[in-house]
Amino acid sequence: MSQKASCLWLTCALLLAFAHTATAQTLRTRIDRPTFKIEETSPWSFDVRYAVETDYADTATPRGYTNALFAALGYQFTPNWSVTAEAGGRGEFYDGQIDKDRQESYSEAISATTSFELDFEDKFWGSNTYGLSLHGEPLWDQASIYEGYKGLVGGGASAVFFFNHKTFSIGQSIDATELINTFKYASDTTANPDYFVTYKLGAGMRFWGSYKIGYVFGLKTTRYLDGFWGYNYQNSIVLSKSWGNLTVAVSYDNGGFTDDGMVSLWYIDEYRRIGSLAINYKF
Repeated sequence: MSQKASCLWLTCALLLAFAHTATAQTLRTRIDRPTFKIEETSPWSFDVRYAVETDYADTATPRGYTNALFAALGYQFTPNWSVTAEAGGRGEFYDGQIDKDRQESYSEAISATTSFELDFEDKFWGSNTYGLSLHGEPLWDQASIYEGYKGLVGGGASAVFFFNHKTFSIGQSIDATELINTFKYASDTTANPDYFVTYKLGAGMRFWGSYKIGYVFGLKTTRYLDGFWGYNYQNSIVLSKSWGNLTVAVSYDNGGFTDDGMVSLWYIDEYRRIGSLAINYKF
């Protein structure tokens, strides 16, 4: 075989080899395309929250502490609609002991709470959000039963504006709640509350990753069954830190009302200075 023929044969062999390799690579590219698994997010959510608080406006000694444990189960119907049911209990502790009379059982001294809420939330003007809610809360604690309080039903609306990639936020909300009563007058002969309207304006800031600090100012007007109107205010400041699904928050409330779910309705319109620690874990 001549040198020219040998070179031609080698060139053809290399071309065929390259063509076979390219074809095989093309087939592998078509057949072995990478597949990406899309993880589906569960519509269910479950939270557990423990909180302890004390009222610094109460000068009684030894100091009392309210301990509470709540569990909340939520379901997301659509990206906008969700429902949440919460149940828990709270009790007053003095010197590490549950505060109760001799004739009381522990089931009477520990107040059970349940609540339900239907929420709608959507975005507007970018990342800003607005929400609507309907809520109800049957009242099981002995103080409410004694006063003839059956439950709370109401609805509200809120809007939150975000700035600088959600580093800062400003929000406001309004809520109207009806207190379902059995009696017109309480045990101290004063008129029972009929309904109340609460307006809140707050601001928050996120810093150092998952740290958050916020301030809320609230105004509340209460109509009583004898036609009298009462007015109160509230100042709240809260600092929180998150580690994954765990969030720890400390807060201080100063004013004439609180709606954190831990305070008996007997004190719904009294001046309070409440310091609290809350721990929430989301499963």
